Amino acid sequence: MLLTLLSLAFAGDLNLPELAEREGLPAARKALDVLVAEAKNDKKLQAALTEAQLSSVKIPSQAGFGADLVLSSVQPVGDCQWTDGLTCTVVASTTSSIADDEFQLRCLSKYGAKRAVTSVLTSQADGVATWSLSGVEACWELNSATLQFLPTSHGDLEGIGKGDDDLIPPELAGLTWGQVEDDLKSRLNTFKVCSRDADPKVAGKLIVAFHIADNGQIDKAEAQTSTLNNKDVEACILDRFLKIQYPPVNDGFADGTFPFSFQ
Repeated sequence: MLLTLLSLAFAGDLNLPELAEREGLPAARKALDVLVAEAKNDKKLQAALTEAQLSSVKIPSQAGFGADLVLSSVQPVGDCQWTDGLTCTVVASTTSSIADDEFQLRCLSKYGAKRAVTSVLTSQADGVATWSLSGVEACWELNSATLQFLPTSHGDLEGIGKGDDDLIPPELAGLTWGQVEDDLKSRLNTFKVCSRDADPKVAGKLIVAFHIADNGQIDKAEAQTSTLNNKDVEACILDRFLKIQYPPVNDGFADGTFPFSFQ
C-alpha cells in the first residue's frame, strides 16, 4: 500500500478525497505522511497538497454535550493548508460571544478512540465564529472521525451540585442526579461567560434551583439564593439553564439545586 501511495505522489495523481472515500481516512493519512516525507521544502509540499485537493477532505463536525449552549451549528472542517504543518479551519454559528479558550476540540471515532486537536479562535462577528485548527491529521488515523467541541473547565469557577435522589423516579431511566451533576460541571465555562460579558469583577455565590421536565428540557430555573448583587449575571445563567436539553424521559421529573461561586 505504501509503495502505491508513493508512486501516486510522484505521479501527481494523488486524490486524497477519492482515496479517503474509497479506503478510509487512515489511508489518506498514510498518503499525507508520504507527501510530507518526500517533499524537499514547504513550497513543494504545498503544491503537492493543493494538487491532491487536500482542502476537500472533510471531517464531520458537531458540538459536544454542553457546547450546544452557545453553538447552534458547526460546519465540516475545510480550507486545509500547509504552513509549517497542516492547518485547517472550522466555522460555527454562535448564540453569544465566546472566549478563545472556551472550548477544547477533539476527534472521536465511532468506537470511542480520541485524538486532541489544537484550536485558536481567529474571528467572531455577527453570530459566526471561526477557529484555526492544527493537528487535524491525527483525526485521519480514525475511521468515521467526528470533530467535537467540548466546554473547557476553569478552576476559578467552582460548582458542587446537590440534589435529592428521592425526587428522581424510576421512569428516569438512564438519567440520574449524578449524571446531571457531572453534565452541569462540564458546562461551567459556558456559564462563566455570563460574568465576563456583564461584570468580570462580580463576586459571590448563586444557588440555582431547577426542574427537568419529562421531555428532558429544563423548564424552570430560578435563583434560590444569591450574593452576586448583579441581576444581569443571574439572568444570563438562568437563561442558559433553560437551554439545556437532556434525553426525553417517560412521565418523570427531577428537581435539584446547583451552586456557583465567583471569586
